[in-house]
Amino acid sequence: MVAVILTMLLLLALALAVLAAVAVPARRAGRELLTDRGQAALEGLRERGAAGTDGGTATGPGADRATVTV
Repeated sequence: MVAVILTMLLLLALALAVLAAVAVPARRAGRELLTDRGQAALEGLRERGAAGTDGGTATGPGADRATVTV
């Protein structure tokens, strides 16, 4: 089991290294990391996330049963 976890961590580190090797030079060259479609999707998520911080009102199925525990 330890070998599986170590292998997964090694592969994660390798993926991050490849991402950094591609993304950092592209960003420094002035290229955007996301396409226009990806940028639009990110903006939509940001808007929905900002709309979700309106004081904690629950909506949707089960909203009447929604509870907040601290």
